[in-house]
Amino acid sequence: GGMRYVPEPLRANKKIMTAAVRLHRYGLFNVTLHRDERAADYVAKTLWSDKEFAIAAVTANSPVMQFVAEPLRADKEVALAGMTDGWSALQYVAKSLRADKEVMLAAMKHDDFFNESPMTYAAETLWKDKEFALAAVEIMKQKHGTEAEQLLPYLEGLIASDAKKKKKKARKSRGEHS
Repeated sequence: GGMRYVPEPLRANKKIMTAAVRLHRYGLFNVTLHRDERAADYVAKTLWSDKEFAIAAVTANSPVMQFVAEPLRADKEVALAGMTDGWSALQYVAKSLRADKEVMLAAMKHDDFFNESPMTYAAETLWKDKEFALAAVEIMKQKHGTEAEQLLPYLEGLIASDAKKKKKKARKSRGEHS
């Protein structure tokens, strides 16, 4: 529980706090110190708006994405850093990044497919993207074997349905009727 003893002026020092994040990779931010205080509460608020610090922090412990300033939660580089040790940062990243193939596939690589899954955070438009859907099934196959292939007919149905809707909409915009 040493974070509460860091003098106030040092809590805003990026070098010191980044070193602390790296030294305490798995304990700095989720250890209960005194009652319900978390060590993250001892980091100066200004550091959560600093991209370099945010990347170091979420790389060390992804759930601290919740403390990162809103604009940085929409930064793809910060989001990807948050997927290096798990996918729990996903619930705190900007919704726009939940439609990003690279971010979502990075999160899925850490999915244990028990309880909650990063797939629940994926934008619906991604599941209609054949490239994404096939890559997602491939990741699931690597983790869980061929049972994951049972998802293929469902995903192919989504993709086909979306393609039909797009064709119909295109014909309608050209004044054609089905």
